[in-house]
Amino acid sequence: MNCKISIMYDGFDLETIEDLNKLSNNCQFRIINQKGLSIPPDVITIIFELLKNIGYSTAYDMLKLSLNAIVSKIGFANTTETRIIAVLGDKKAEFVVPFKLTKKQKDKIIDAVAEKLLSIEEK
Repeated sequence: MNCKISIMYDGFDLETIEDLNKLSNNCQFRIINQKGLSIPPDVITIIFELLKNIGYSTAYDMLKLSLNAIVSKIGFANTTETRIIAVLGDKKAEFVVPFKLTKKQKDKIIDAVAEKLLSIEEK
């Protein structure tokens, strides 16, 4: 296993996490319960822990595949706004989705998040 992914989102249950875990041998997904935290239910926080010294292209592919799997499990049909926050170490990528996404839009957002998280530029 090269990647651990923790998800804070009320819309996922243990069955959804089990489905995500079946999709990948390289990533392990887990849910973080939000009890007591003041995070709105439409906010999805995804925390990535990647294996040290993993290659950039491998990390990019793993992030992209795991984000695609997570986003595909989110129901956007009845939401007015969904905010997805992805965290990798001290880097954070965030996007807001106020409408149902097409597959092409999902792919572009996932690409942008993976690139931002793996950006080698230090601020």
